[in-house]
Amino acid sequence: MSELNQNLNRGLQVAEILQDRLQLSLKELAAATGFTKQSILRTLETLIHRGWVRKRVNDWRYIWIGMPLATNFSNGQLMAKLSMGLVQQLSTSTGLVADLALLDDKGILTIIDSTRPRGSEGININVTGYQPSLSMTALGRAFWFANTELSFTLRYEQLLKNADFAERDYLQKKLWGKELQRFQKHAYTQRESTDYIPQIVKDSTASMAIAVVINGPQVPLGALNLVWDRMQLSCSEVVEKHLTALLRCAEDIQLQLVKLKH
Repeated sequence: MSELNQNLNRGLQVAEILQDRLQLSLKELAAATGFTKQSILRTLETLIHRGWVRKRVNDWRYIWIGMPLATNFSNGQLMAKLSMGLVQQLSTSTGLVADLALLDDKGILTIIDSTRPRGSEGININVTGYQPSLSMTALGRAFWFANTELSFTLRYEQLLKNADFAERDYLQKKLWGKELQRFQKHAYTQRESTDYIPQIVKDSTASMAIAVVINGPQVPLGALNLVWDRMQLSCSEVVEKHLTALLRCAEDIQLQLVKLKH
């Protein structure tokens, strides 16, 4: 096999494996392909240059985006590529973890990327794909509360129909009422003691979060949060210091996504 064909074969194998598994480290790619890390790096540099692969900034894993045959507004990986720089800047400026959740192709709120570092607070590095509860997470409520009155009611009815016991109990007791008032007055929601601890965090009540909506022209597009150790900072401190930056970042992401749609 010629050198050219060897390079092509290697590139196709790396692309196929990433397309199948969606995200892998360099070590995992080497184990899966049998190629040297040095040769895989050359291939990855080409795929990144072509826009088919992205190297995630928080854990250096390689994320499959896909061949850009068309601009699809519902393509979460493409939206992550456009938005993650802004989220990373938010994390750097505040010193806190940030999660970005957007609607996926099926209209489900899904975390598409995060600045959570490896091992921090038990975080799973495969954070992408987590679907926060619309009623019992700060991210979910920020998105839910931003819907129109009709959409809000429809989602409420869907939640009651499909939710588990804890969610139904939370909804029927109107425990979200205080959070709705907070959102309407101050444009953010916060994690409550009754909330689900996300699957991406170990069973612990040590983490706290505030979240804001990412608005769209007609419907909300997603939500953005900041997460921190509640033993180090109070919610009021984070709101005072960082809410403005969080809201500004959400607005900047909104502008990016609206441009992508058009």
